Amino acid sequence: MKTKITTYSVVTLAILLILLVIGSWLVSILFPALEVRSMISGEGARWFLGTYSSFLASAPTSWMVIIGVTWGVMSESGMIRCVADKHRKYRERLALYSAIVLFSLYVIAVALLSVVPHAVLLSADGNLFPSPFSRSIIPMSCFGLFLSSAIFGIISGNTPRPSDVVSAMLSGITSVAPILVIWLFLSQFVMSLRFVLG
Repeated sequence: MKTKITTYSVVTLAILLILLVIGSWLVSILFPALEVRSMISGEGARWFLGTYSSFLASAPTSWMVIIGVTWGVMSESGMIRCVADKHRKYRERLALYSAIVLFSLYVIAVALLSVVPHAVLLSADGNLFPSPFSRSIIPMSCFGLFLSSAIFGIISGNTPRPSDVVSAMLSGITSVAPILVIWLFLSQFVMSLRFVLG
């Protein structure tokens, strides 16, 4: 079911992108007064080829990968299931308490780097938003959850070896892969539409 939705979404977005490319060319020729920029032109080719790789390296794309990695470790380590389960074994309780302590220490460290006056993650004028803190809040949150989940998995025995943690990371990327593929096509269509409309 997930594959069908992804396939239909990607094919639809690809068709829309092709129609946009052809349509922008036709409109720019037939109605030059509209000032629509053609993607089949020197300017369009330079824009597409010059910005595509930088666009793929944008923050939302990297956030999806990081969230996927974190989700994989959280689910494969068993931490999500353990939090929801009221009947935990001793080893799971110990792992959960260790993960909570580690995450709390991480939150305190981030707070010391961002909340106190003249902190490293504040902006040049001392604001929290916008600042390096606000631009990195998603990666920092994911890193804290990743560390806690990895410790939980090691102590509980669900992901005891480094290879198990890496497998969990790969599993997480696989789980967000359909969203990532749709995002690549959707974002390219939106950026192309913005270019065409000027």
